[in-house]
Formats: sequence, structure tokens, C-alpha cells
Amino acid sequence: MNNKLVNQSHWLGAGWGAFKLLLQHTGAYIQILILVFSSVSAYYVINQWLVESFDKSIPFTSFAIVVALILVLALYFEWKLGLPSTFIAWNIQWWEHRNPLKKEVKEIRSELKEMKKLLEKINDKG
Repeated sequence: MNNKLVNQSHWLGAGWGAFKLLLQHTGAYIQILILVFSSVSAYYVINQWLVESFDKSIPFTSFAIVVALILVLALYFEWKLGLPSTFIAWNIQWWEHRNPLKKEVKEIRSELKEMKKLLEKINDKG
């Protein structure tokens, strides 16, 4: 294994990172189940309140459509605004925290500057 990559890891190690990744990926399924159970519970509580207070009832399908629309709006918001800002934050973290490519990129930039100067000299002479 490349020593640069090993030295880059922090003291918590890959085990902690793997555990967090597993929680994140299974968390999506758990959240879906929680949303379903919470929505059903919320429907019965809200419907009971409507019946007791106003003698009116709301159909479950209407309630489910409203919940689905809220979910779709949240997903759209996350897709358009949340994910891009997450990627920006990841890029900053990856670049700032002992990134092995950082030194190489600086070297490439300095070499490009030197090449640019040489090209300018060649163009000035020609």
C-alpha cells in the first residue's frame, strides 16, 4: 500500500470510517420506515382531531399525497442545493487535510509557469 495514503489516515482509522459509511447507507432505509410509520400515526392523530373539533375527516389518500409532495420537494431541494454544497465541503476537506496530491499540483503549477515564461521568450524572439 502507498505510504502517502496510509499516512493520510487519521487516528480513528478505516474501521470508524467504514462504520459511519454503513450507518449512513442503512440510515436511508431506516428513515423511509420511520417516515411511513410516522405518517400513518400523524394521519390518525390529525384525523381524530379534525373529527372531534370540526366533525370533518380527511381521506388517507389525500394525506399521503401531501406527505409525498413534501418528500418530493425535499428531494428536489437536496438535489439542486444540498448535494452541490456537500461536494464543495468534501473537496475542501480532501484538499486541506494532508492530501498527497497537493504537493504534486504545486509542482505542476510551477512547471507550467516556467513553460509559459519559456514560450513567451520564444514568441518574443520569433
